[in-house]
Amino acid sequence: MKTKIQLNGACSVKLTAGDPYSGEEITREFFIPTKGGYVREYTSNIYDTPQVCAGLSKYGNTLHCNDGQHLLETVRKEWRKENSQYDRR
Repeated sequence: MKTKIQLNGACSVKLTAGDPYSGEEITREFFIPTKGGYVREYTSNIYDTPQVCAGLSKYGNTLHCNDGQHLLETVRKEWRKENSQYDRR
């Protein structure tokens, strides 16, 4: 499956891709506050929006963005950095 990363509102980015291990489709949605700040991820629990770290993981250096375009570029860069070997199928 081809990876799609696109703006989903002014301060939100949606990532749709094939899971690199199972091949199943995954969808992740990231957002920042309107005036910028730490990147967070929507989860199935609306009260749990964890901060996102380098490599789009749960641990490490927390990602910070200024606006939606910066968030889009950051998510693309972090996804590419962590999953480049899988997207070339």
